[in-house]
Amino acid sequence: MQYQKSNMSIGEQTDLQNAKALKEKVETQNLLIQYLAEMSGVYIPTEESEVNEDVQNIEEVEG
Repeated sequence: MQYQKSNMSIGEQTDLQNAKALKEKVETQNLLIQYLAEMSGVYIPTEESEVNEDVQNIEEVEG
């Protein structure tokens, strides 16, 4: 590990390291989920617009 001069406190540096580790863990989990879904033949939409594409607005149904 390299030592660099920083304006951040030790607590902030620790929080940043923890956030980076968590981000890496989430990305790894997402890749595993995508892999398992592909192997199982399950389709997972990639964008939020695809998720809500087939859902009608409840106000339109009730109106």
